[in-house]
Amino acid sequence: MAKLEEELAALATMSPAQLRREWSRLHRSPPPDLTADLLARGIAYFVQERSLGRVCATTRRELD
Repeated sequence: MAKLEEELAALATMSPAQLRREWSRLHRSPPPDLTADLLARGIAYFVQERSLGRVCATTRRELD
């Protein structure tokens, strides 16, 4: 869990260019044309999903 927290904390210190590179590395595709804040949020979601697992379909329906 400490590694996840470190990864998330590192996002706050990254420049927009670093965030775009990180997005490309994780998603293996070019980053979308988003602000640095939204890129960081998208990366954080992906990293958490990879580490903790996806939200199950039942929970998604309840949230909707």
